[in-house]
Amino acid sequence: MTANEKNNEKSQLDRIEDAISGNGREGLLDRTARIEERIVSIACLAEDAKNSSIEAAVKSEAAVTKVAETVQTLAISATKLSEALATHLGTDHLSTLIRKKSFWMLIVVGYIALHLVSTEVPSLWDALMVFLNLPKLAIPL
Repeated sequence: MTANEKNNEKSQLDRIEDAISGNGREGLLDRTARIEERIVSIACLAEDAKNSSIEAAVKSEAAVTKVAETVQTLAISATKLSEALATHLGTDHLSTLIRKKSFWMLIVVGYIALHLVSTEVPSLWDALMVFLNLPKLAIPL
């Protein structure tokens, strides 16, 4: 080997040594250590993200279940409300009843029946008042 080749090898080895130790700058070992630290921190962050996503999935599943139950309850309530509305619309109102003869006939027959009971059978009238928990009206003449 010639002196020139030895110089080249020595300068090459010096450059490798300078790169490893850094020689006043960040060396290869320091860079490798920093890269390993970043890899470890990225792995920790990935694990935290995985745990957070699992928790979020559980919470969202619970929220979806609660919303589904609420929607079902709302649907049942809407069905009951529509049935009640249909029943209400099918009934006659007082203004409609007043126009019918049967309504007035029922009032007249009821008045006559109650009058007959109160005058002809007063003990039955008193029993009816006691049963309905109404006060007995006595009008002195």
